[in-house]
Amino acid sequence: MNEQLVNALIAALREQTAAQREQTEAINRPAESNVALSDVIIQSLAGDLEEAPEQQTYLSGKPRG
Repeated sequence: MNEQLVNALIAALREQTAAQREQTEAINRPAESNVALSDVIIQSLAGDLEEAPEQQTYLSGKPRG
């Protein structure tokens, strides 16, 4: 290979690397957003669990169990 071809190959590889980095960032953005959204959902569900469950009763008002 002559020097001109080597330089062209190096430039093409640099462009490819930059494009792959941009692609990786674009893929990671929704993934990070999904993680944040699932964290919020989990926290809201955990908040529901912290509330004391109502004691179940029969229609007569007597406690079940």
